[in-house]
Amino acid sequence: MSEELDENTNIIQDDATSVSEAPTPTQGTEDVSFNLSDVEEAKAKFDDPLEPGTYAFVVTEIKYEAPEEKDGKTPAPYIAIRLDSKAGKHEERFYMSDAAKERSLSNFKHFVRAVVNHDDEIVGKITTPAAANSLLAGKKVRIRLKGDEELSSNGNKFMRVGFSWPPFAEPIEVGKENSKLKAKKIKFLPVDAASSPDTGVPGSDNVDDLPF
Repeated sequence: MSEELDENTNIIQDDATSVSEAPTPTQGTEDVSFNLSDVEEAKAKFDDPLEPGTYAFVVTEIKYEAPEEKDGKTPAPYIAIRLDSKAGKHEERFYMSDAAKERSLSNFKHFVRAVVNHDDEIVGKITTPAAANSLLAGKKVRIRLKGDEELSSNGNKFMRVGFSWPPFAEPIEVGKENSKLKAKKIKFLPVDAASSPDTGVPGSDNVDDLPF
């Protein structure tokens, strides 16, 4: 059952009662000329993130990324998994630092096995991100994205969306009626605090709600 916005929610007020007249140009001020045909229109730099939920994705790219040093610090390398769905795009990163590598590879294997429908012969051929990209790009997989509410550096709350804890992936061949990824997983911050215990907020158990 999809959530519906209240009819009075997010209404843009356009009932201004008065409109100010344009100011009179200062005497002697020269106008500026331009040709908008040669100007690139401003666009969003990033796609809107997907909401927490379960999606049928197509794997578009798997790539190893090693960010360059910045401000004297070298960010941890990671395996980027780029996915596309009817609802939008998502990128997940499996970090490969010494501290994170073991857990990342374990989750990466869970993802890979879901993409190839648990064909361990194919799994055994994947020894690098490039090999994974060659074998998995273009294939479909079902993924559950969880939501973690966090605080930004300026104190504003936002929802960080990413792969949930395992199981977060399953073969697309699994029918909706047998999916184990039905419940939404969302962790909210308390109203006046920066952190809270993990609370999984279940979604509907109606498999028809799953967007695949």
